[in-house]
Amino acid sequence: MKRKNIVIFVVIGFIIFFFVVFFFVTAEWEYIGTDAAGNDYLYNTRSVSRGQDTTTVWVKVMLSDKDKASVVKEFPKINGIENINNTVTKYEINCSKNVFRATFEAWHSSEGKVIYSQSAGANVPGQFFNIPPGTMGAFFTKTICKNAGGK
Repeated sequence: MKRKNIVIFVVIGFIIFFFVVFFFVTAEWEYIGTDAAGNDYLYNTRSVSRGQDTTTVWVKVMLSDKDKASVVKEFPKINGIENINNTVTKYEINCSKNVFRATFEAWHSSEGKVIYSQSAGANVPGQFFNIPPGTMGAFFTKTICKNAGGK
């Protein structure tokens, strides 16, 4: 039984890996803006999907040298962390309530390799958080909700 669970886990892992690789190879990233720390924000125009209550989108953050150094310092035990270049996060945004949550995140090296990833399971979704006004998050949320037909 234990072996069967491992095989299922490995198969699901490969499916997710190949989906992510295919998805990012065909992605069309559009620049949103740069935050005060020098991080560049982009979103995948092909990923914007409007549901009944939420809009889903993939957002890429090209990390500034300062933030790369901060991540390396904060997570020194992650294999390959010294090569971090960007993060890619799948967000669900409730445009009418002005709240968001992350459902998947991956950290990539400059060569495009996944250094770290985590997913909020379908049965245990992450908590929604308020979007602080005047932040890059508020700016890209406004842009994405407008482009998705939201408020």
